[in-house]
Amino acid sequence: SAAAQAESAPPPEPVEFFVNTTHAPPKCTQTTRQGSVLKIHYVAKDMATNKVVASSFHTGSTPFRFVLGSKDVIEGWNRGLEGMCMGERRRLLVPYTL
Repeated sequence: SAAAQAESAPPPEPVEFFVNTTHAPPKCTQTTRQGSVLKIHYVAKDMATNKVVASSFHTGSTPFRFVLGSKDVIEGWNRGLEGMCMGERRRLLVPYTL
């Protein structure tokens, strides 16, 4: 039915993909690239409700470890975390489709 399809359809995109550096270290000797192993802390929020849907801080403050460019994370992270310096902080706005 049309109602069932509407319920299972993704929500309309409230944002376009966007990356904002909120903190840059004074010195950067190496940047991340595809294949880099990253350990990051994150907080993921639903844009519509502003509610936290996932966070590394709820796991005993253990950073999340992954390989940049892998299928272990959403494409928005692979795009938005490339070119970062150690200690840099970024805010990513990632559409549902990424």
